[in-house]
Order: sequence, then C-alpha cells, then structure tokens
Amino acid sequence: MGEYEDRYPEAYGRGEEPAQEDRKAPPPRQGHDRFALRGRFGLGAATERPPTWDHAPSERAHIIEPTAQPDRPRPLDYRGIGPRGYVRSPERIYEDLCDRLTENPFIDASDITVSVTGSEVRLAGSVDSPIVARQVEVIARQVSGVSWVHNDLRLRPAGEAPATSARQRTDRVAPAGR
Repeated sequence: MGEYEDRYPEAYGRGEEPAQEDRKAPPPRQGHDRFALRGRFGLGAATERPPTWDHAPSERAHIIEPTAQPDRPRPLDYRGIGPRGYVRSPERIYEDLCDRLTENPFIDASDITVSVTGSEVRLAGSVDSPIVARQVEVIARQVSGVSWVHNDLRLRPAGEAPATSARQRTDRVAPAGR
C-alpha cells in the first residue's frame, strides 16, 4: 500500500468496508439531533421517526379588527363636499364646461352644443371620432355640480369639415331644404 493508505487505513473507499450490521451508531452528541443522520444511512430502527416540526400554526390566521367601529367613515379627501344645501347654478356649470372644452387641445368643440338644465348636462352636435365623444363626456362629468350627462354627440361623416361659424352651419343645412 501507499503512504496515504498506511496513514489512513479507514479512509472512505479504501479497502474492505465493514457490513452495515457490523457498524455501531456513534453516540448522540449533546445539543445535536440524534435522529439527523440515522435514517439517512439506514442506522435507525424502522419504527423510529424523526420529530416533526411545526413551522407555522395549523390554524388559519385570524384577522385583527379594531374593537369599535367608527360611527361614520371619514373620507380622506373633502373635495366635492360643500356646505349643506349648496347647489351650483346652471350658468356656472355651463361656463365651466365650455371653458374646459375650449382649453382642451385635443377637442374641436366648434360643432358641440352644451345645454344645462338644473344639474344635468346635454351634449349635442358632431365630433371627429368616438374617442373625442367619450372624452367630451368625461370632461362634462368632471365639472363640479354635474349630476347627469346626456351624450347626444354624433360622428361627423368622413371628409366633412367642421363648421367654424354660424353662417357655415346654416349654409350646410340650407342646400338640403332647397
């Protein structure tokens, strides 16, 4: 044998290995699990089972709720909550909506008619696309004091230019009546 085998005769894989039955289990060390390696190497008895570990409680987690519910939920934002009995006038709603449509760079409001009755808004006229019609409706709903929006906007026929003055609108209608 070589020098290594002379120094370490019981090294793993060297020479004759004793049978499983001939080996003795090492004595359990203090602080270590005595079942840790037995089952892995076939040293443990068939009835001997390692202890089971409970990493989480077997019950479902309970939701912790406050003991007393508040009388009424407090909104985080008081925007839109005005003084008791306040109703915005139709004239102010009309002005606000017309200003918003005028200032929007993506909406051609030249063929849109806005009428306000109480807190209800009616949109009529024609627009270039369904997206613009929906955007006008969304803008109208965002105006403070509006409770309902009636969207009667129609799509403008392809190739037809929007009327920019009252005279052009009447000229467009007049040939149909002649």
